[in-house]
Amino acid sequence: MEQIIKKEDKLKFKGGLFNTKSGTLVLTKSELYFETKGGKKMFTVPVKSIQSVNSQKGVGAGVDHLYVLYQENGREQKAKIEHFSIMSWGALGNLSRLSSYFSSWEQMINDARFGRIL
Repeated sequence: MEQIIKKEDKLKFKGGLFNTKSGTLVLTKSELYFETKGGKKMFTVPVKSIQSVNSQKGVGAGVDHLYVLYQENGREQKAKIEHFSIMSWGALGNLSRLSSYFSSWEQMINDARFGRIL
């Protein structure tokens, strides 16, 4: 089994209105995938097939998204991962919340894409 670079539970894969699943996002040197609690992989993409990755604040406090664009069978695909946290009103003023929750994921995926991970 390949070494895991980054792994996080309690995220949601947003694959459409009836295809939202909770689970774990996992990054290795060669692939990125999302696995449900039951072990089903919602998507698996080789790092070399990722075209871009973007983290964004979602609508509403405490919602952040990670968008991964990749090529699969000659077609462009998009994976959307969501993180939701319950925040206190006092935390809303915290400047650290201005950055996306997924900014570290964005950096690590790009590091893997461009061979900057040993």
